[in-house]
Amino acid sequence: MGFPEVHREQRGGQRLWVVDLLRDCERFVGEPALTVVIAAKGYPGTVEAGGAIHGLAAAAAVEGVVMFQAGTRRQGEQLLASGGRVLNVTASGPTLEMARQRAYQAVSLIDLPGSFYRRDIGKWSR
Repeated sequence: MGFPEVHREQRGGQRLWVVDLLRDCERFVGEPALTVVIAAKGYPGTVEAGGAIHGLAAAAAVEGVVMFQAGTRRQGEQLLASGGRVLNVTASGPTLEMARQRAYQAVSLIDLPGSFYRRDIGKWSR
């Protein structure tokens, strides 16, 4: 699944990157889904920005996974952390447990030094 499709639009004199979340998230209709947030070191206080994010292609290749960027910025071809909540890794599956396994599999493939995430999302819903 990977990343939602992004396109550029002109709105009120500004050029914006736009994601059609309704279209891109239709895949979640009818299946359980959950999201794990990867946060930068220091969140929710003063965060350490600028860390390079690696492993996104491998994480995006996990079945049922789609990722949403939040606190990120580009520097050339490199994606860097720029805020507290850096990435949202969402996965779906035929069961909530399968969605949970997929999300955490994808999260384990992402390398962002100093980042952290909760390990109990969906754990009590089994």
